[in-house]
Amino acid sequence: MSTINRIIAGLLVVATGAVFYTSVENQKREQELLTVNQNLCSTIEEMTENCTTKSCKRTAELLKALKCPKKQKESKTTTKKEKDEKEKKEKKEEKEKKEEKGENKKKKKDKDKKKEKEIVKPDKKTKKKKKEKEKPKKKKEELKKKKKKKKKKKPSKKNKKNKKKKDKGKKNKKKDKKKKKK
Repeated sequence: MSTINRIIAGLLVVATGAVFYTSVENQKREQELLTVNQNLCSTIEEMTENCTTKSCKRTAELLKALKCPKKQKESKTTTKKEKDEKEKKEKKEEKEKKEEKGENKKKKKDKDKKKEKEIVKPDKKTKKKKKEKEKPKKKKEELKKKKKKKKKKKPSKKNKKNKKKKDKGKKNKKKDKKKKKK
């Protein structure tokens, strides 16, 4: 019985060693493939930057699509945090490239304008003070207008119908405003 147990233990040791060895070999191969792919991708990117003709650019783009997928195979040992960091770095690099090309210049200008407007906008307190100052001026202007009112000329027969329509529209608007206030 002891010899059989020794043989089984030896076989188990050999099997675990073989499994471990193959896993290490596979990891090495994956890393080598990744480095080769990265080198290929970098050369293809250089080609796309240096290309001047349309046909050259097309071939470079096709090669990039075949050999450089956006999400490359990663080793099994990488964690989620590392993957997230890599994705963020890739996104930043893509944004920088787009900015260099000038695709996002308009968006940047719009954002800058919005920021400037936000900076220029006064606080609510200052707005209230300005409104309070403007109110007495408006009252004075209204009093002056009432004094200076002239007699209205009678509209011609053609314009009477149009004026009646306008007056009805104004009355309806006034009624709507009163209803909203209530």
